[in-house]
Amino acid sequence: MKKRFLPLFWKFSIALIFMVVVFGSINIYFIRNSVYETFETELLKHSTSKAKMIADMAIQPLLYNNITSLNEMVSNVKQTDKDLAYILILDGKNHVIAHTFYKAIPEKLIDANILKPGEARSTVFIEDVGNSDNIVQDVAVPILSVNIGTVRVGFFEAGYQKEVRKTTIIFLWMVVIFLVIGISGAFIFSYIITQPIKTISTTASGFNLESLDADKINKIQLQNKFVLGLKKVISIDDELDTLIFTFNEMLRRLTTTYKELQSAQESLLQSRKMASVGTIAAGLAHEINNPIAGLRNSLRMISEKPERYLSNQEYISMMKEAVDKIEKVVNGVLDFSRKHEFVKTPVDIRQIVEEVLMLAAFHLEQSSISIIKEFPEKVPPIMGSANHLEHVILNVVLNSIDAIGERKASEPEIAGQIVFNIRIIRNELLLEINDNGTGIEAEMLDVIFDPFFTMKKIRQGTGLGLSISYNIIKEHGGDIVAKNRNEGGMQILIKFPLTT
Repeated sequence: MKKRFLPLFWKFSIALIFMVVVFGSINIYFIRNSVYETFETELLKHSTSKAKMIADMAIQPLLYNNITSLNEMVSNVKQTDKDLAYILILDGKNHVIAHTFYKAIPEKLIDANILKPGEARSTVFIEDVGNSDNIVQDVAVPILSVNIGTVRVGFFEAGYQKEVRKTTIIFLWMVVIFLVIGISGAFIFSYIITQPIKTISTTASGFNLESLDADKINKIQLQNKFVLGLKKVISIDDELDTLIFTFNEMLRRLTTTYKELQSAQESLLQSRKMASVGTIAAGLAHEINNPIAGLRNSLRMISEKPERYLSNQEYISMMKEAVDKIEKVVNGVLDFSRKHEFVKTPVDIRQIVEEVLMLAAFHLEQSSISIIKEFPEKVPPIMGSANHLEHVILNVVLNSIDAIGERKASEPEIAGQIVFNIRIIRNELLLEINDNGTGIEAEMLDVIFDPFFTMKKIRQGTGLGLSISYNIIKEHGGDIVAKNRNEGGMQILIKFPLTT
């Protein structure tokens, strides 16, 4: 099952919003219940106080059986409180002797709240006969004792419920405001926490050592200007600041180390080039000595018989060819040995092969190795550094010459051969260099490009040639692999990407 990606910012935000909403909802629930219970308690206190007041006022009229005074008294009290629904005064037998109804008393109301002997108060909730949505709180208290009489007062809850709703709405708005502030704070807090981490992740995923300047590493900012300014004002650092500093320091060290490694690799490459020049030095001397011998012979012939104009012209032409050949060899060696920047330009791989074969011509001739070139008529250019590619191919050719020489030592009848083959497959150019040398043991193929691996005798190989070649090809975006040929020898396959 494929995992879904959820940014850290949203994880923080969702978690914080969830917490704010849950705690806000809990607060709303408890605040509403608390407010309702508070108003219920206050209403009960008010109702009980009112009922007791009426009970005290009713004692004398009731003892004198002055029913008219009782009715006037309850009527006057009801007019002073708009929330009063009714007032009932009952005798010891639970008969109504005074009330505030203009019409007959509802039968269900009389027996709705009967005060038992010994009770100080009895409270019930009754639906208003005229409006079922309006609840009446009926409170009954005794007049001296239940045997003498009872006072019942009914209070409409609508007014109190309205106050409850009003207060609840105020609290709700307060909670909503705190929710909005909390959610906004959650987003801001999540941004402050996750933005540096996101920046680090983005920087790390797009990190390119080659295009990064070590002197500019510390300018990478992982927090916005507001947060940085705020921290500067209050002079407080936290774990994020430590993370930022450590990350910047890591980038700086990594880039500096990479630059130093590149410099060391370039020096190693240059040293390896010089070693290759040393290897082909005898051949270069031969390539130069032969034209020099021709020059010396031509000069001798011209000096002996200066009057032979036509013959001297031929000697001069031969001298020019000799000079051109020497110049070509010397320029080739100088260009190969010179330190070049790694700059990619369109390169014809066939020309690179020709330059390498010219440098190794003497060794190939001395070892009696024939060269076969199987090149197509049209070969697209590749993007690469010509000098670096020359080093790679020359290193492979010199290894092939050594391998063929080792095989000839045990099999003198073998005719040495190196075959160059170029193929185009899809968007790749494949250069195969096949020899019929000794090959290599199968288990060694996986480590042939490792640094310091060599199959040559002590002091005859450093083990760096193929390792450097491997890195050069990788910097070209290509690949280099080695395998043994069925007919004997080794094949080096170099793959280059073709630009579209």
